Order: sequence, then structure tokens, then C-alpha cells
Amino acid sequence: MRIGIYGNDNNLGLLYAAALVQLGHSAKLVLTRAHAAHRPEGFDERFRTSYPDWIFDAGQHQYAEYICQTPRLGDALNFLDDCDLLVLNHVGISLAALWAKPYVCLLTGVDLLVMGDIRSIYDLTAGWDASFRRSAAGRLNERTWLRFLARQRDAISAAAAVIHPPRGVMPRADALLDELGVDDDRRELVVAVPQPRAAAVTAGGERLRVVCVTPPRWPDSLPAAVTVAYETGLDALLTGIRTFRTLRPNAPIDVNVIGDDADETPAARLVAESGLDECVSWRVGPTVAARAEAIAGADIVLDPFRAPVCSPAAWTGVAAGRPVIGEFGDAWGRCFAEPIPACSADGPDAIARTLTELCDDAGIRQGVATRARRFALKHLSLPGQLERVLATL
Repeated sequence: MRIGIYGNDNNLGLLYAAALVQLGHSAKLVLTRAHAAHRPEGFDERFRTSYPDWIFDAGQHQYAEYICQTPRLGDALNFLDDCDLLVLNHVGISLAALWAKPYVCLLTGVDLLVMGDIRSIYDLTAGWDASFRRSAAGRLNERTWLRFLARQRDAISAAAAVIHPPRGVMPRADALLDELGVDDDRRELVVAVPQPRAAAVTAGGERLRVVCVTPPRWPDSLPAAVTVAYETGLDALLTGIRTFRTLRPNAPIDVNVIGDDADETPAARLVAESGLDECVSWRVGPTVAARAEAIAGADIVLDPFRAPVCSPAAWTGVAAGRPVIGEFGDAWGRCFAEPIPACSADGPDAIARTLTELCDDAGIRQGVATRARRFALKHLSLPGQLERVLATL
């Protein structure tokens, strides 16, 4: 089957394309963003020089071109015209009716919480002054936005399936999907993360490698629930590490907090102000692949999020067979027939205790790592998950 993917938020489209090829399908991908976090070169260095012919770069198009559906989008639309099935993400969802083909919506945040909410019109027009709002141009702008929001909502509502985190992770997203008539039978869970090869667990007495990967920086603001989960989670982690240092002041560990940008990020400032210079450092991981390899080489992975949100880095840690300290929460736990093999820690004291146990005993680390890898092979194969979704269509 020929499957076209329009949109590559967080490089999920790239991961999907590779998995679909493994299943024997042919895949094409249209890029919609200019920021590296959503482009192949932000995933892997090998894409920095050129793209293969199955990738079409439409990242130069502005939001206004999608809102108004200008003819400049024609080449990107035609690139997927010979496909049998489409996977639509980000602004690509609003174009669904132009192809008249079956499609699946891959929802990654703003495409539902902003573009899929008709009430967003109030935020989108909040900065307009009264004279512009009353003018013919203002009325035209408002109606153009409303038509775009309606197209996005109609497309989500009519999709054959919607890929989204499970019910309970983001209550506002759940409410919007319910409002659009997307019931649980059409909601599909796909955990798409790199699955790098893990290094051996460090033997007792050597310096332990502890890694925490922060979310990428991108121009769009994160949903409020995600921002709160991240900010409170990273603060709890640093407090937990500080408590751990009082329990094990001479513990041989190096904690690397890894981000995709330089030292001006809030995460970098938090690390710099933590007073943990002797064991915690900020590092830049310029690509998804580089950050995944850092996770695979870690003895322990720390998730900077709090439940019910968990990060791609936490799932990458499980996929790589690493002991992960984090909170996946009940919403994620209900999705699998067995417990997620991670070390749950719901606050700084619990983080400190869990870190102490893992640092003190290589056997415990190895046991968690073995269960995590077994779980990943059974549940986190991306080709296997996509095969399940395709079978439901």
C-alpha cells in the first residue's frame, strides 16, 4: 500500500515512514515546519545535506497559506496524490477534503488543542484593536480563521482513526475529541520513539551515568497541562537529586541534563542555579538520534515530567532497556496488559530513595533493565503498533 504522511511534528512522520516501509508499504512524507525539532535534520545528522526523494519539503509555507488554502500548496498536495491512505498531522489535517482519500489523524498537540477548538478564535483575535475588529478587513480575517478552524474540526471528526495519547492524560483534549464525536473505538494509541541499542549496565563501584532529557524548544507554546507537568517535574527531580546527595554524598554519579539548545533555556538556568555543580551538568543533544543514544548509554534515566504526562525520553529509556525513574500514571498503565517496568517516584523524597536503591545495587538496575527491554519488544515495536492500526481501518 502507498501511504502518504503530511506533517512531521516532533519527527513522528519520519518514524512512521520508516516503520511503514518495514511492514512492506511505500511511504512519502511532506514536511510542514521550518524549525529543526520538526525536520529530519533535527532527528539525525545524515539528513543535513539532502533529503531522499520520498520527502517533500513544504516548510517554507506560512500558516496563512494553509488558513487561506492558497494554490502555492499545490505541489505538496500533488506529491501525495497517488497514495492509497494518508496520515495527516498538524496543518495537514485541514487539507483532508482536497484529496478525497481515507485518512488517519496523527494528533500531537496544537493541531487539536488550538486548531481543533473553535473557541481558539478568541485567543487568535485577542490582540486586534477595536477599529480593526469592526473593519471589513477585520471581519474577513475573522471569517477566514473560522473557516480554517471548521475545516480542521470537520477533518478530525471524519477521520477513520485518530492517534492520540490515552484518555486521562490530557483532559481538555479528551473533551474536544468527545465534542467532535471521536469515541474511544476510533482512538488509537501509538508510542513512537527511537529504539536504540542499550549499553551494558555499569558494574558496582564505577561512576554511574544518569541522563535526563528535556523537551525540545520550538516556537509553539506547549499545552498548559504539559508545561506544568514539565516545570514541576524538573524542579522535583533537582530537589530529589539534592536529597540523594545528602544520603550518599560520595556516590559516584554523573547526571547529564540534555536539551536541544544552548544555555538560555529555562531548564539550563534551573540546572545552573541548582547548586549541584559537582554532579549535575547541562549538555546539548542537537538531534533526536543523539539524545536517544545518550539515553541508551545511561545506567539510569530520569523523566522530567509528572503524571499523567510522560516524556518521549521516558519511553525511549524503556525501549532501550534502561531503568527509568518517572511517573507514567494510571492512564498509561491501563493501556497495557502488564505493568510498565519503570521505577515510579511521585516526589523529591521518592526520587531520592529510588535513586539510592538503583545506585547501591547493580542487580536491581539489571532486573529493571531486563524487564524494560522485554516490555519494549512486546509492546513498543512501531511497525507492530502501526500494523494494529491499519488492521482496524
